[in-house]
Order: sequence, then structure tokens, then C-alpha cells
Amino acid sequence: MKRKRINHQADIFCAMFSGWRLGDDVLTLSELGEGKLELDILTEKVKFNDKEFDKKLYVVGEISAFFRKDLEDNNIDIKDIISAKLKVTFKSTVIEGKPKSRTRKKINIKLDMHSLISTNEKHYEKRKKDIVEYHYIYTK
Repeated sequence: MKRKRINHQADIFCAMFSGWRLGDDVLTLSELGEGKLELDILTEKVKFNDKEFDKKLYVVGEISAFFRKDLEDNNIDIKDIISAKLKVTFKSTVIEGKPKSRTRKKINIKLDMHSLISTNEKHYEKRKKDIVEYHYIYTK
């Protein structure tokens, strides 16, 4: 098994979640406010605060598709992966824009991420903290 590649993937899970791939899910996270997410990258199932999450999080599908393609491109059989998960503790803050500003609102999300990929040979994990900020602008 290509250990360096799997270790790289553990890092990529966090990078993708805290990067531009999160953009479609920012409003969902801001509505939730804060809590713990658990993303199962193999099954694309999501838990929020240890309960099944019924809303769609687009980022889990994006990470899963990338992971599967990368395994295939590097000749790693997905059957060798026992589990692939990303746990995220987050807190979002919404700041309303000023009346004369074009910024309608700004959403800050503080992220504490822990990815874990397990094979029959080894566990690969990464931890990362990040703060992402999204601005919503009035358009004419």
C-alpha cells in the first residue's frame, strides 16, 4: 500500500473542508451555529452532534469523489480502506453588514478538524484548526 499517499489524503480531507469546497455549505453551518460533525467519506453519511444529519452537506460528496478518484489514480484498492472519517468541531458567527455597506453579512466559522483513515496495516490521521470567513455582497 502507498502509505505516503494515504497520509496525504488525511491532510487533504481537512484542507478541502476548510477550503473553497465548503462554500455551498456555509449557510447550513451558520444556521446550525455550533456543534460536532462526523463525515464518513466512504458512505457519504453525516452525523451532527452524534445524530444522523438529514440535510445534505455538499462538501462530503466532494471529498468522497476526490478520495475515490485519487485512490484509483494511484492504484490503491478501496477495499483496503477500512474507514475514512473527518470529525469537525465548529462555531459560526454571523455579523450583519452596515446599512450603507455593500456587504450584506459576514460569516466566520472556527474549525477544529481531525481526519482518520484506517487500513488493515495502519491508521493515518491529521489535525488542523482554521477560521474561514465568507462575505455576502449585495448585487445590483
